[in-house]
Order: sequence, then C-alpha cells, then structure tokens
Amino acid sequence: MTAKRMTLTQSRIAGGVWEGVLTGAGDTGVLEALHQGRRLEGLSVTPLPGEAGSHLVRLAIPASIL
Repeated sequence: MTAKRMTLTQSRIAGGVWEGVLTGAGDTGVLEALHQGRRLEGLSVTPLPGEAGSHLVRLAIPASIL
C-alpha cells in the first residue's frame, strides 16, 4: 500500500495568526503544532469548500514565542 502524501504550505501570518493550506489530506487525523518540543494549543483545521482533500490550518502565535 502506498502512503498518501500530504503537504502543508504556509500562506501568511497576519495579526499574530499563522495560516497554511494542507493538501492531500482526506482525513486530517491528528495534527499538532510544536515549538521547541512543546505542544501549542489552539490549532484549527477546517476543510476548504470545493477543494477535496484541502484544509485551512490556523494557529494564533503565542506572544511568548515572538
């Protein structure tokens, strides 16, 4: 069986929020955002309408790591 390839591409950082597009994902499963080995809270993954297997990924960047 061949593993499905997923790609996460940063699209922008605006107002302290990182955004990217995840493609090639039928089901996102479990995604985590890490910084220096620590899990960051607040990651959201939303399907993009009309784009099968694509999701908008967003994370508010904590002020403590800026």
